[in-house]
Amino acid sequence: MLALYAVAGPSILPGDEGALLPAGVDWMEARGELERQDLVQLNHPHGAPMCHPTVAELVKMELPDDSLVGLQRRIMERLEQRGGADIFTLSSLALGAEMGERSFQLQQDAGQRALELLDLESKGRIFLERALAVATRELLLPADDERMQQLILEVAEANGGAGHHLAAEELLYQLLDLLPEKGGELQARTRLALGLILETRAEPDRARAWLEQAAEDLNGLQAHKLLTEIYGRLGELLLAQGEETTLLAEMEVWAGRLMEAADQAIPVPWHLLLLETAARYKTGDPEGALDAADRAISSAQEEGSLAGEARARLVQGQLDRVNEQPDRTEEQLARAHILFLRVGDRMGAARCLRALSGQRPSGRELLEAAARDLEQQVKGHRMPE
Repeated sequence: MLALYAVAGPSILPGDEGALLPAGVDWMEARGELERQDLVQLNHPHGAPMCHPTVAELVKMELPDDSLVGLQRRIMERLEQRGGADIFTLSSLALGAEMGERSFQLQQDAGQRALELLDLESKGRIFLERALAVATRELLLPADDERMQQLILEVAEANGGAGHHLAAEELLYQLLDLLPEKGGELQARTRLALGLILETRAEPDRARAWLEQAAEDLNGLQAHKLLTEIYGRLGELLLAQGEETTLLAEMEVWAGRLMEAADQAIPVPWHLLLLETAARYKTGDPEGALDAADRAISSAQEEGSLAGEARARLVQGQLDRVNEQPDRTEEQLARAHILFLRVGDRMGAARCLRALSGQRPSGRELLEAAARDLEQQVKGHRMPE
């Protein structure tokens, strides 16, 4: 009985004991005895008793391995049968229950769920690393298995997102050694991840080389979304290096390649058009910048991206303010503010409110402030889902 509470923790509910213990065990009497000895306690009036963490660890250490594995397996099966258990609880139980393929899938699902919740450090990376351990030790997947290679990339990306750049870089180089030299989405994603790490390390030339190779990996493939992300990162890098003219020249090439990757005529993605906006503004082409911002709004609307439209309208409002068009400025910023609120972007909404506050400097200060704000807006951009 004590072992059940030690292993299950808060995951079981009152009444689960009867389904998990051998027939004939008076679990209510046993629970009462454990409570009287202060070995378990109720932390919630509607929950099952819990052991103190130290007691739980000592009990699990004393259990034979096969008994511990069997108990974890029964608890997991009970939770799945009853329903309501979260993916993180199930994945932890499956790991201890040595459930092979089932455990592998649960670790992956838990890792991806944690990444969706932006919990990179404490859960996403850990669960994906557990999945890699299961694939290696239990499933014995070979290094050339596609699932293994995909998982190595996911673990590397999670490490990079959590700031563990050396660990991520080591995994990425290992993966490149396993993959064909060129061609394929997995190669492109691997080189993209390396480029992002090098950019973080302030090595723009090496980062650019990796990003350009990533784009080449997608030649002839219909991988529009990934190619768009790569070009977006390349554009940000060129803009940060002051290579606006190069960026504008590349934009024409990128637009054609993106249409090929989509296999249809499509508008240039809105976030690339915002990069073009910044580049044109910095090269002394305010009319071209306004035109690019207007096309970014249209592109975001066609894509159905409220976040994109909000960002594009904010940029256009900033440009209108530089051109001393207060009515257009207020219209664009007000509409951007509403859109930011609709997508839950409070920081974006706050930027709009600050811009609408009536502070309208003039002359050189106005131009310099708008240029800084526009550059920060583009730099802070992230790819839409």
